[in-house]
Amino acid sequence: TDWSGSVVRRLVETGAVDARNIAWVGPSGLVPRAEWDWIQHSGATLLTAEDVHRQGGADATRHALTSATTDCDAVYVSLGMDVLDSAHAPGIGPAVIGGLTPTELGHAVAVLAREPRVVALDVVEVAPHLDPSGRTARLASNLIFDFLAPRSADLSPA
Repeated sequence: TDWSGSVVRRLVETGAVDARNIAWVGPSGLVPRAEWDWIQHSGATLLTAEDVHRQGGADATRHALTSATTDCDAVYVSLGMDVLDSAHAPGIGPAVIGGLTPTELGHAVAVLAREPRVVALDVVEVAPHLDPSGRTARLASNLIFDFLAPRSADLSPA
């Protein structure tokens, strides 16, 4: 089965990562039944776009951090722009209806920026050729800035 969580599942199956230390926040659309069942039985956390709409981006992210960081000293975040609704980010590949809003994702990033265990963040799923307006790339760069700015404000000059 190939879906956006397949790579993460493979990391668990090889023993590189404990499933209890994995959380997906914001995917929408269909998850293949076999993958859904695996998530439910593995101990991983899945908060769908609908969950984020109900809880808000900040609270859903706090929930994910609480659920997936037991015995963790460091957290790696891969921020897939394809959690956003295509109306807000047309350059994400396949159309997403019912995805997150930029505000919800921004609130999530604000929580991540202030979490000291988050030591790395990447941004993926930006396809500039699908968005001649550049809106998706600008949104991605704003989210990176919003993640880094609070951290750099605490740094002293060398």
